[in-house]
Amino acid sequence: MAPAFPSDRFSMVIALQHSFVSHCISSLSIILALIPAMLCLATTSAAEIANPSNRDGITPALLQQVATESTWLHLLHYHRAGLLASYESQVDDDEFFFSPEGVTDPEAELKATIAAFERDAEAGATDAAAQCRFPARFHWLSQRIDALKSLKVDCAEFQAWSDKIGGRGLSLIFPAAFINSPSSMFGHTLIRVDRGEDSNPLLDYAVNYAANANAEEDPLLFSIKGLAGGYPGIVSIVPYYEKVKEYHFLESRNVWEYELKVTQPEVDQFVRHVWEMRHVEMDYYFFTENCSYQLLALLDASSDRFDFTDEFLVRAIPGDTVRILVEAGRIGETEFRASASAELEEVSGQLNRDQIAAVRHYIEGPPQDPEAWLARLREDGLNADDEASRALLDTAYRYARFLAARKKVSEPGLGRKTIQLLSSRSKLGTAAVRSKSRPAVRDDEGHETLRLESSAGFAADEPYLEFGVRPAFHDLLDPVSGYPPGASLEMFRLRLRQALSEDAALRIHDLTFIDIDSRSPVSALDRPLSWGIAFGLIRESTYEPLAPYIQPSAGITYALDGATPDPASRGLTRGWLLTARINGSLRAHRDIASGFALAAGPELGLLRQSDQVSILLEAAQHFRLAGRESDPSSAGLHVAWHFNKSLQLRVSAEYQDDTAARGWGGSTGFYVAF
Repeated sequence: MAPAFPSDRFSMVIALQHSFVSHCISSLSIILALIPAMLCLATTSAAEIANPSNRDGITPALLQQVATESTWLHLLHYHRAGLLASYESQVDDDEFFFSPEGVTDPEAELKATIAAFERDAEAGATDAAAQCRFPARFHWLSQRIDALKSLKVDCAEFQAWSDKIGGRGLSLIFPAAFINSPSSMFGHTLIRVDRGEDSNPLLDYAVNYAANANAEEDPLLFSIKGLAGGYPGIVSIVPYYEKVKEYHFLESRNVWEYELKVTQPEVDQFVRHVWEMRHVEMDYYFFTENCSYQLLALLDASSDRFDFTDEFLVRAIPGDTVRILVEAGRIGETEFRASASAELEEVSGQLNRDQIAAVRHYIEGPPQDPEAWLARLREDGLNADDEASRALLDTAYRYARFLAARKKVSEPGLGRKTIQLLSSRSKLGTAAVRSKSRPAVRDDEGHETLRLESSAGFAADEPYLEFGVRPAFHDLLDPVSGYPPGASLEMFRLRLRQALSEDAALRIHDLTFIDIDSRSPVSALDRPLSWGIAFGLIRESTYEPLAPYIQPSAGITYALDGATPDPASRGLTRGWLLTARINGSLRAHRDIASGFALAAGPELGLLRQSDQVSILLEAAQHFRLAGRESDPSSAGLHVAWHFNKSLQLRVSAEYQDDTAARGWGGSTGFYVAF
């Protein structure tokens, strides 16, 4: 039998339940009473966005007009890049928009932006206010809509940042193409915010846009993801000296600096817009929405005079973006910064072979006092006077820095040697110091990167006509001025071939996705790798299947007959480059015997480059490793006569010995760059 429940406890429980129910009913009544107010608030916010202000002068007609003006669209980054792209904002960050439809509806974003300005001004907000987050929007809109000027609030955080940047001018920075980095193969651009004539440019700040990718990521994977927009692009602001260190020492890239002809109000608006874009993400596309394109977009947003991005619908090559600014008359004075390897080459040119060998032995050998080293060289007849001592010390110092930065040599003794070298060098004064000569042709003054081809030829005794297009960038037979000597980079080159036999159809002969060829010659102080990689689709003969291929190569290049880069033209004007490499080849297709062909073997090449005539002679012998029974060999002579930087005539003669094709072939045709 269950125990009896005490009556007093039962009464207490009933009282507690009654109190709890009464409290819940009271709370529910309060919530129900607040619902109309909440609905009213929500309705008011929606109404504010639809009709952001009742202030004098803000009419629906004015809002509609302002929403279609180019500068407002530029501030929202409304552009079209790509043949299939829609016209909408390229910003992929919801925090950039006040309206949910802002990415596709500029008028909705305008109304929501003005409503946010009004709301924050009435609330007395400061640094967190909408106009402090988007000062460029507020500044431009307040010039177009007078009623907004009364809404201005104090933005102390932005003002402190702007004062630190200290913009008095802008300079476009153009580091040269860097063939060993997928992200900079075409070159790179950034914008320096200049403080003025009394400031050291190295202490100014630079605005950079780049893919936010892992620096250790595989280059091939980076290229594929970059082409597909697989990385977010980030706007960053860094001290300019950090970028100079990166380009000068780590990557050994020459840098061109172009003064931009802009007004002070345009500089101020540029700085305001950079503040807006600091933490915003945009999909990075290697070929279109890249560093150079988005920097032009930042410039477009800073002035009603600018509308540069519309020039680049399909591709944006850094050199081409610089040319657009030059043609528009927006470039003033230019400056040149030579790379560490260029300076090393220049200063070591004052020494003979024995002196260079002595420098190398000193830097790579055990520690020793520089002055004792100079004294011993004087005894050996390698250090005749103070001028020779200066050249020896300058070369030794630059070689030590080159090893530390470019070759990643981290020996503790190397740092001590550089300090000792500077100390000894300071005792000899500054006379006889040579600096790298400024090239007569800037990197932006080379040939255009888009090229059309038309040629006639024969292969295996069958004549044909051939038509081609190359969107980018440069090959070994193109005029060399403005481009890295001994380097080639082509992407998406397409050639169509029409055999002249009966019933033959126009067919794709080859489609090159990428073809990189680097032939940097060895020197007394550096031995760079000569390498190449190419992959795409090709027919080995007119009636062979279009098969995928990949061709890697690696070896070494020597300068013959005194062939050296001429500082006046940045091209090889005499002598030849001899390249010896091991070349591999893999082709695969179900119609090929055995389904694939894998071969490798030696390749020799002789190259002479200039702006008048370029010559390439090549021979290769491959040996079968697997797949189809074949040991293919080939040889070819290719000559290009340059009428100017845009027009050339090419003549080629080739011999091929393979199961798919055997015999001589040749072609002649015109190539036009624009």
